[in-house]
Parts: sequence; C-alpha cells; structure tokens
Amino acid sequence: MIYVELQKYRNSLYHIPKRSLQYLFALLMISWCGICFAGATGASRDEEKEAEVQLSLGDAYMTSGKYKEAKEAFKQAIRLRPDHAVSHFKLGMVYGILNSEMDEIEAYKQAIRLKPDYAEAYYNLGKAYGKLGNDTAEIDAYINAISVKPDYADAFMDLGSVYMRSRRYKDARKAYEQAVILKPGNAEAYFYLGIVYIRLHDKGAAFDQYRILKGLDQRKAEELFNQIYP
Repeated sequence: MIYVELQKYRNSLYHIPKRSLQYLFALLMISWCGICFAGATGASRDEEKEAEVQLSLGDAYMTSGKYKEAKEAFKQAIRLRPDHAVSHFKLGMVYGILNSEMDEIEAYKQAIRLKPDYAEAYYNLGKAYGKLGNDTAEIDAYINAISVKPDYADAFMDLGSVYMRSRRYKDARKAYEQAVILKPGNAEAYFYLGIVYIRLHDKGAAFDQYRILKGLDQRKAEELFNQIYP
C-alpha cells in the first residue's frame, strides 16, 4: 500500500506547477512514503525496493531544482543497490548540473561498466568531456554511443560539431549527413552541413542545403545564405 502511494505522489509531480504548495506537498509525501516503506519492508530484506524509493525521490528533487538533495538521494540509491546503472547515470547528470565535471565523468563511466550498451551514458560522457575541452575523448564517447545505438541522431550532431571544431571537415560532413538522414526535419543539421560544405569549398552543395532550409527555418536559411554569399 505504501509503495502504491509513493508511485501516486511521484506521478503527480508531472502535473503540478513547480514550487507550488501542492508540488512541495507531493515532494514531502514522497520522502515520507520512502521512510515508511523502508521501515515496513526492512532494508536487509528489500534493499532493491528502498533503492527505487531513493531513485524516485532523486527524480523529484531534480524536477524541482533541488540538485544537492537529488545528489544525496541518488547516492543513497547506489549505496543500497551498487549495480544499478541508472542510479549512477542520474548521479552523473546531477554532478553535471553542479559543474563537477570530473565526478560527472566517473559516474557515467561507472554506469557504462555496469551496462556496456548504455548509449545515453556514452553520449553524456561525451558532453562532459566537451565541457573540459577534451576533443579526443569527446569524439570517442560519441562514437561509442553510435556503435550501440546507430540511429542516435543527437550523437551524430554533436560528433559533427566536435569534428568542425577540430577542422576535420570531411568527418564532420559524414556525421551531419547521417544526422539529416535520421532526422530529415532537423534544420540545425542542414545548416551545419551547409557550413561544412563551405569549408570544403563546395558552395554548390551548400546552396542545396540552403534550398532545403528555406522550407524548414527561414532564419537559418538566411544565415546560411549570407555565409555562402558574404
């Protein structure tokens, strides 16, 4: 019964305005239900369920912007269930928000050790390396994300961005070409593909991207046009 109540209050968070009295009440009830649930089941007998309670509490804190509290909840979930990759992943997300990049990286690495096909963890790992300016590690992380999730359009986009920054324009072209195949309506992908073609001295191909962009995003199309014809 307590677990059902916990899930009810957790689900209610998605329908209540943040920082409202109702939201804070739901958050309080999640915490209270978690304490009651742990006492009712006994941590030694059902630590997995208690870890799920802490994970839910961490999610609630994240949603309400209480990141330090979320960090502690996710850490407690890991104490109770060390082999749960999602808890490590979410702890990494909190570390990222708190600008603790090295801790963020270690959390994502641990998630990957536990779940080697965790594409989202590889992707976030790449983003974390990007914040540190480590292009090589960032590229490797995105490639790993794509290797386990070949249709990961966001990973192709960010991979193209790193290649552009590294002036590896041919590699960037391949990444952006794959991104537009996976998401044909992604104006950003067509825009940056056009920029890559300009860098490769192929304004004809860049103009083709401009023509497509006109039907997707007039502002981005105009920006690309001005790059083609400065």
